[in-house]
Amino acid sequence: MQNIWNSFFSCKRYLHLFLIFPLALMVAQCGSEQTAAEYVEGGLEFTRQQEYRRAIDAFSSAIEIEPANISAHYGLGGIYNAINQLEMAEESFKIVLKLDPTHYNGLYSLGFTYELMGQKEKAQSYYERSNRLKEKWQAVLKNKPENS
Repeated sequence: MQNIWNSFFSCKRYLHLFLIFPLALMVAQCGSEQTAAEYVEGGLEFTRQQEYRRAIDAFSSAIEIEPANISAHYGLGGIYNAINQLEMAEESFKIVLKLDPTHYNGLYSLGFTYELMGQKEKAQSYYERSNRLKEKWQAVLKNKPENS
């Protein structure tokens, strides 16, 4: 009878290991997932290192987590310009402007994309819009009370 109880408690110990170990793995994986902001930061670092494929993957991962992440779309557009995928860059910058029509860097970058595409007049239009918007923002910030 003693052997039966020893075997039972021995099996119970292994049963706990089989139940607890997968749970511990799941918890560890949940804690290791990156946020969209962390992916964007990684994308920027890969861009600085000229590792464009990895930058695209990082920005795309950020967008999967947070589809309205303006920084991820903007970074992706910049990478697409750098690797001469101009239609993809155009699409990325249009998404930036759809999410934030006051993003003057997005306007400028879309203008730059059009310039790379050989569409000089369209590019100039976006440059001008960007400059006007930037001037408006600077005026607002200049007149902003210090305690607000």
